[in-house]
Amino acid sequence: MSNKVKCFNVVKMVTDEATSQFGPGWTECEDRVDILRQYCEYIDKVAEEANAEAFEVEVDDIEMTIDVKMECPDLVIENASHAFYDLAERALKLSFAVSKETGNLVVGFTFPSIWSRVG
Repeated sequence: MSNKVKCFNVVKMVTDEATSQFGPGWTECEDRVDILRQYCEYIDKVAEEANAEAFEVEVDDIEMTIDVKMECPDLVIENASHAFYDLAERALKLSFAVSKETGNLVVGFTFPSIWSRVG
């Protein structure tokens, strides 16, 4: 990505906001956050290779899963050792769409919750 936005920085802003909205009954599990950070490092690798232009991050309020989408104008996967495969295997869900604005591929990954109930 040309502006070098790091996936985890965007994810952390969104999950911090979600944590505050979930209230005192929920807390982030550090080991799950560390795993999510690793997923984001793989996303950064794929984003760099695919000239990704933006990250979009959302938290599902009901399932408490984390969705990360990126627009990839130049995604090329030449073999099974590509970082994309590692991401796809770890994601709960993988989605593909086409941006209505640019016509570029938008790849989405849904990752498990980082929160657990307190008490």
